[in-house]
Amino acid sequence: MKKTKLICFDIDGTIMENKSSFAALTDGLGCDVFKVVSIYQAVVKEELPIPEGEKAVTEIYRKSGKANKKFINRVFEEMELKKDAQELLPYLKEEGWKIYLVSGGMDMFVKMIASRAGADGYYFNSSLKFGLMGDLKTIRYGGNEGLAKARQIKELAKKHSMDIKEMFFVGDSENDYHAFVETGHGIAVKPFDEKLGTVAWKKIDSLLEIKSFL
Repeated sequence: MKKTKLICFDIDGTIMENKSSFAALTDGLGCDVFKVVSIYQAVVKEELPIPEGEKAVTEIYRKSGKANKKFINRVFEEMELKKDAQELLPYLKEEGWKIYLVSGGMDMFVKMIASRAGADGYYFNSSLKFGLMGDLKTIRYGGNEGLAKARQIKELAKKHSMDIKEMFFVGDSENDYHAFVETGHGIAVKPFDEKLGTVAWKKIDSLLEIKSFL
């Protein structure tokens, strides 16, 4: 039986030019990025309950008058894959690798990028809920992104009947830390979080360097 070759990629800052799709969406809606990111950080640090954070950001987005599925989709469509990702991902597919995107991002965004990247599957940690007319009703946040990613890749390993230590994970931020520890094959893309660098298996300047060791 042929052995499964599987590699996971974070999205923001790893295969995408933007460091935060969340901040990019906020800016695209014409909302106060600092204010919204501050709310998000308060939720992450558990200084603000998740439901309160979800409600606050949803209200800010809705007040923009642009918070509808069509407009948000357009904002996401304008976000670019890194040029080296555009070359690497098709190469990995040709070499027989299964590619999964594991992101703390929003369902609508992650699904779109997975399609564009030709990924075999994807995981997300937040979602946007719309009404029948396409208007944004609420934002749902799945909690600690790092722990969510660790749980998701364990599910993925089980799905493919493989040892998680045979899996590779490419990322750049602190919320990729647990996935790096779990796989033992974390590939950190510069500029990456300092904490992530302490557990990285490989550190790279460009995604194309992956061709040389996989």
